[in-house]
Amino acid sequence: MKLILENWKNFVQQQVEDFLPDAEVRSVNMIGSSALSPEERAAQDLEKYGYVRDDSERDIDIEVQVAGASNEDIEAWAFSEEAEELEATHNYDVQLRIVEGWREYLKEADDFDWDEFGFSDDEKGESVPNPPQYEDLISLDRGDTFTIGNRKPVYRVVGALTDRGTAKGSQTKLVVIDGSAERKAYELRTTGDDYEVGAFGKDENNEHTELRGKTGFVMNIKRGT
Repeated sequence: MKLILENWKNFVQQQVEDFLPDAEVRSVNMIGSSALSPEERAAQDLEKYGYVRDDSERDIDIEVQVAGASNEDIEAWAFSEEAEELEATHNYDVQLRIVEGWREYLKEADDFDWDEFGFSDDEKGESVPNPPQYEDLISLDRGDTFTIGNRKPVYRVVGALTDRGTAKGSQTKLVVIDGSAERKAYELRTTGDDYEVGAFGKDENNEHTELRGKTGFVMNIKRGT
């Protein structure tokens, strides 16, 4: 992880606003393992890889929540020269997320008739939606394409490791690099509690244990037809 700029939030916000002048940046935050303490990152490395990675090997995962942007805007940013420059120069993997619609979602949860099902106000507690990274992962269905973080390659979902082979709703998918044969499948699965994922290829024992490339969140989803 390279030395992060002192005013990194303002720096990243300015880059995004220059690229999407009509959008409104609502927040800029580190996410995933980048938000952990050095001690927590070291413990996670030992669990995942068996050793502690050097900081120079790490991306700095940053999520920018924006309003007034479209899915096409998000995809354009993901493969833009500006995003590539941030990663090449600063190790910033900057991911954009559209935030419209959350107020309506939370209002629907708050309006649910808990009393009808016998729950008191104390029992129902506060509405806590699933993390968007989790929703993106389980929503992937056969034929959908996506990236891991804002980087190529583009993967395509071909199934899941379930009895029914249904991908949607499962946290583990069978995927291929888009355009390649389905026999060259990887297992897409989470690599930690924060819903970062990785694509794992087969080892000499025909088990999906060899991580291909870097880990990250499911991004840039395009639904199959």
